[in-house]
Order: sequence, then structure tokens, then C-alpha cells
Amino acid sequence: MSATALETRRDLPETENVMRKTRIRRFAMVSAGLAGLLVVAPVARASDPTYRLGGTVARVDPAKHQITLDGLKNKSLVVTDQTQIIDKRGGGGDSHPAKFSDVKEGDEVRAVYTQSNDSGSTVKVDRLLIVTPGYSDEG
Repeated sequence: MSATALETRRDLPETENVMRKTRIRRFAMVSAGLAGLLVVAPVARASDPTYRLGGTVARVDPAKHQITLDGLKNKSLVVTDQTQIIDKRGGGGDSHPAKFSDVKEGDEVRAVYTQSNDSGSTVKVDRLLIVTPGYSDEG
């Protein structure tokens, strides 16, 4: 379609020119709406409710990439390649990326996950924070 698609064609009667312009505008609006749906659909999934779980690490299983917290012996946190691990023990609000091997027994951690990946005894963690004792992520 040329840049002058909405210009009036002189070889058509005025009513046909108006109808032609209307069809072109309608097509453009429908196309823009469909493109908007393609952008919004993945974002809707990102708005799944998130849940937080925290405590002291009781056990680290490197083979399974699982962490068990004190008091939650029946639930393990599963860390995958997609899990964002952040070490916030530096104090003063400092944080830096960390690896699963940085998590040790006795560490305080906070896990963020979505219900859609909670399978009962294991929780696939989206984000794991290694924090100092008494850390609060409220506010």
C-alpha cells in the first residue's frame, strides 16, 4: 500500500472514496488491536500471584538443586537455571548475583515463587535472596 493510500482517488465517486478510506482505517485499527493482544497476552501470565517463603537453610542438596528450610521438612525449594539468586548479605542495601553453590546450611534465605509452579512437596523458586539474619523485605 502506498503512502498515499488515504488520498482521494479522482477516478472514483466521492461516496466510494469515503467507503474506501473507512475500510483502510478499520483494517488499520483491527491490525493494531491484534498486535496489542500479542503484547498483552504474555504480560497477563507475568501477573500470576507471587508467594514468599523464608527461613534458615537446614539442608542443601547439590545433586537435586534443592534447599530445605528449618521447620519445613516436608517442602523443598527447587532452584533451576532460570532462578535469579541474589546475595544481599553485604549490608547497606548492597546486593550482587550469586550461584546455587553460594547457599550454605545456616544461611537465611527468602524465596519468591508463583503458585503455578508449586507441586506440593517442592516449590520451583523464581527468585532466591540470601540475606542477613533479621532481614525484612517489607515496605
